[in-house]
Amino acid sequence: MKKNLSIILSSIAIVGVITLAMIMIFKDITLSNISLESFISIIATLIGILVTFVVAWQIINGLEIKSKLAEIDCLKKQVEEQNITIENLSNKTLHHISLTMAHDTLEHDEAEEAFRYCLTSLVSTMKLGTPINIEKTLELLNECTKHFRNECRVGKEFYDETLKLDKEIRLLYNYDFIRTQYEPLIELYIQKVKWK
Repeated sequence: MKKNLSIILSSIAIVGVITLAMIMIFKDITLSNISLESFISIIATLIGILVTFVVAWQIINGLEIKSKLAEIDCLKKQVEEQNITIENLSNKTLHHISLTMAHDTLEHDEAEEAFRYCLTSLVSTMKLGTPINIEKTLELLNECTKHFRNECRVGKEFYDETLKLDKEIRLLYNYDFIRTQYEPLIELYIQKVKWK
């Protein structure tokens, strides 16, 4: 449609230009004398017709651009929805993996590392629209604190990562729901676990 309209409007413009050129070239040769007023009125009429077509062309372009912008907005919404879906799947997966790792490391008597995995699992589940396994994760955190050795030493990077996860948990919008269960556990971690 747009291609056909472009060809039609271009053809009309070319015909208009050729007509004007012919009038200018052959005005003295013609048998009838064309007065200046007639010449100006013909040129003004042709310019008016051409301007009308140009304005129509711009209106059509404007409508087409508007429809393309609406399509782009629709695609943008779809991409945002897909990003949310992907983020939720990623957080769910990380939650399950971290929870599994926490169980495994706790069974191997590595309570400090299991605690860190529990924090990762807690961050991931709390980022979901509807969190899952929060009670289970908090119970496992509590279980980890029972297995801490007195004055346990961990690497500085490991300790810093645990505190970073703690800070991230405290900044989440739904932190108030777990505050009373969570804070005593992290305080116990800070009391018992030291970095080398």
